[in-house]
Amino acid sequence: ADSLEDDGVNGDAANKEMMNGNRRILRKMRSWLGPKLRAAFLPEGVTPSYYRFIKWRILQRFVNANVHVFGTQSLLMGLGLKSSRSLGLSAALNWVLKDALGKIVRMAWASKMGRKFDSDAKRWRFRSSLLFAVGNGLEIVTYIFPSLFLLFATMANCCKQMSMLTSSSTRTAIYNSFKDRSRENIGDITAKGEAQIAVVDLFGIASGVCLSRAVGMSV
Repeated sequence: ADSLEDDGVNGDAANKEMMNGNRRILRKMRSWLGPKLRAAFLPEGVTPSYYRFIKWRILQRFVNANVHVFGTQSLLMGLGLKSSRSLGLSAALNWVLKDALGKIVRMAWASKMGRKFDSDAKRWRFRSSLLFAVGNGLEIVTYIFPSLFLLFATMANCCKQMSMLTSSSTRTAIYNSFKDRSRENIGDITAKGEAQIAVVDLFGIASGVCLSRAVGMSV
């Protein structure tokens, strides 16, 4: 009985030692990896409001990436790719045409609205997110009404083109508001923002693919 008791005590001590060892390893990894991740994804010389901004931006981009997958799948199925497994000449022309019309609308939007972005950059940035969401929604509608593919796909692409132009035009003004005025680091803020979004988009696309398979919308 004493021997069994000793074995139990020794076993508990070994488990505790193993857990302590694992904790030490995790602490070392955190202390080594943390600064590298901060240097790669977080700029220096920003105000505290920047961190609140990126939390919401990351959430918005993650949701957008998921919905974008559904929109792309809907466009392909609206063209009949799922049933035919091939894109005919007419379908390919429809795809190119909706992209071309979207670019034309983008140019017109830039010409008409360009001077208005500077006066209220934050509001226009919010509007750009709404436009992108509308575009994603219209892409999904193409699956419901495949006979009206060109109409809805073109409207969707126009919304997205206007959204992307508005977002890129207001980005510098938004980022400038996050500088702590002690240095000129707008390039660093912009670069780190793009790095953050690249990672979030990858996770969002992977999540969207899994969700689309789960609901049966995968091509």
